[in-house]
Amino acid sequence: MESAKRLEILISKLGLTKREFAFRIGKLPQNINTYIKGGRSIGKNFASDVKEKFPIVNTDWLLYGNGEMFIPDHVDYSKKELINEINYLKNELEILKEKYEQSINFIKDLQNEANEFTKNR
Repeated sequence: MESAKRLEILISKLGLTKREFAFRIGKLPQNINTYIKGGRSIGKNFASDVKEKFPIVNTDWLLYGNGEMFIPDHVDYSKKELINEINYLKNELEILKEKYEQSINFIKDLQNEANEFTKNR
C-alpha cells in the first residue's frame, strides 16, 4: 500500500475530514489532497508534523507501511497533567504520613493503657 493510501486511511481512522486534519497539523487542505492523490510523497518532515499533533500515530507505518497504524497502549500525557498528578500524589503522601504517625501514636497510647491496666489488677 502506498503512503498516500495510508494517509487517507489514517485521516479516516482519526475521525477527521481532510480539511480538519490539515489544519490540525498546520498544513493547507490542498496540500493534503496533493499527498493523497500521489502528487507529492510523504516525507519525514510531514510525518513528524503528524506525530507532533497525533502522538499515537506510528510514523514508520505512515512512511513505510511497517507495523501498526497506532502505537499500542500509547498514553499521551501533557507535561502539565503529569506535574499536576505528581503534586497531587505528593500531597496524598503527606496526608498518609500524618495518618500513619497518628496511628502509631494511638497504638502506643493503647499499649501504655493496657500495661497500666494489667499492672493495677
